Amino acid sequence: MKNNYTEIMENIEVTEEMQKRILNNVSNKSKLKKSKVVQFPNIKKIAMLVACCVIFVVGSVALPEILKTNTPPPVQVVPDIKTFASKTELEKAVGFECQEPQTGFDITKTTYTAYWGKLAEINYRGENNSLNYRKSEGKDDNSGDYNKYNYTDTLNVDNISVLAKGQSENSISIISWVNDNYSYSIYFENGTTQENAVEIITMVLDK
Repeated sequence: MKNNYTEIMENIEVTEEMQKRILNNVSNKSKLKKSKVVQFPNIKKIAMLVACCVIFVVGSVALPEILKTNTPPPVQVVPDIKTFASKTELEKAVGFECQEPQTGFDITKTTYTAYWGKLAEINYRGENNSLNYRKSEGKDDNSGDYNKYNYTDTLNVDNISVLAKGQSENSISIISWVNDNYSYSIYFENGTTQENAVEIITMVLDK
């Protein structure tokens, strides 16, 4: 014997209009379900982006410290230059006597300097000129002046050859010579005459 449900279902007739309504309802429900689905971005791409940001931040903070650690400190080379209050102290520092030249102008300040314990320098400064006198052991040029001058001449002073350089005979900037295994040089800031240069050399040699 058939049950009541089966009998009812067998007696139901589905018209064409009912079929359309049923299909429309199914279609609407399917669209509704799709609209409720939230599309999330790709998780792997987000993870990679976050990782790159972390690496950049950590690197920007840590890199300066790493460079500080691996970079050696700068080497400071300080030449052995010493200034003294008197000629006597200068002579003790270099180990030889320094004959002071006659400047030919009024001196307002005198500075005594030793370079590396080998080169003695006495700087005489006046209102209108200055004179820089140097003496060192050996025969090398100790003037430190490598300028090119219009006038160059070799003077003979007490049988000693003296090189004079400047703009002219009446404007000599530097004189240099060698005597008894010592090198000498005298620089005139505003120049001097050849006659005055010879007098200064003579005084140095006589002392």
